[in-house]
Amino acid sequence: MIKISRLCITALATISLCFSAFAGENDNQSDSLSGYSIVTIKIHPQNNQIIYLGTIQNGMYRSIDGGNSWTHIDTDTVYTTLRVIEINPLNPDVIYASTVYGVYKSIDGGINWHLLNTFNNPRNEFRGLAINPIDTNIIFTGGPWVNLRKSIDGGQTWYDKGYWPIYGVEDYAIDPGNPNIMYFASGAARFGKAIFRSEDMGESWFNIQNNLDSAGYGTDIAIDPADPKILYFARNTAVDSATACLAKSTDSGKSWYDITPPGLHEAYIPAVRVSQKDHSTIYACSFADGIFKSIDGGKTWEQRNNGLQDIELKAMEIDYTTGTIYLGTYYNGIYRSFDDGITWVR
Repeated sequence: MIKISRLCITALATISLCFSAFAGENDNQSDSLSGYSIVTIKIHPQNNQIIYLGTIQNGMYRSIDGGNSWTHIDTDTVYTTLRVIEINPLNPDVIYASTVYGVYKSIDGGINWHLLNTFNNPRNEFRGLAINPIDTNIIFTGGPWVNLRKSIDGGQTWYDKGYWPIYGVEDYAIDPGNPNIMYFASGAARFGKAIFRSEDMGESWFNIQNNLDSAGYGTDIAIDPADPKILYFARNTAVDSATACLAKSTDSGKSWYDITPPGLHEAYIPAVRVSQKDHSTIYACSFADGIFKSIDGGKTWEQRNNGLQDIELKAMEIDYTTGTIYLGTYYNGIYRSFDDGITWVR
């Protein structure tokens, strides 16, 4: 019954997309993005009214009013299936977008884009993308079939750092207090290589899977901004029929313990975020059960799905200046909460 239900939802979403695309050709705007799968959300670092998001079906959108309305970024250059959007924190006109067909760069706020030649092989899926917050010419990328790659000149040239084929790159996280320290999650938990740490800005890496089990693949890493020794590591373990899919470390990855929300119908956490107002408050997106909130660092959880019409989630971002939370769903566009996740509005 679950498979039949998802097929029906997919069919309805496809019909909705057809009408949405037709409407978009006329007015180029959408208030709800209904029917679109939102896989990445990025808030402008200097103006929180400007938000970028990436879809699976129709490329990139931008809001200039805090998400009240959205405009499609029309371009024949960027491949339509997005994975990650990153904005240069020191020069927000510079934007990078990773897709299933390469990494793109804009230097004029998303008006024009060009495909970066990521080590002579741009036409691959790239899931990991990160910008060093101090030296923003240093960027990192990689993907499930692409080596970890580093550029020190804003993407003009790249250094292949290896870690392929069994590792892959799924996500990066950089310590906000010390950008020499960074992490990447891979798809190789079953090989004992799920998560790596660097202490020299990505020049060398060492494995910190340690006592973490060997199921699934990594999807997200979050660093506690108040205590960077605290890490959260999200995974998709449903692929291995395992139940634990969210782990926590309080010693920079030397040891891990499970904090998976109980009763998940699918062991898949696409994203986890830490509140800056209270670092004991964390949010976890699930792929089949909506959003979960913990106010004690993951010891206990509550579902917070009031207002959500789709509980299959893919992306989450918090505006740390206001506390507004944005959720990207798999079938029903983007949602927003002004009250710490108590209620949601599309």
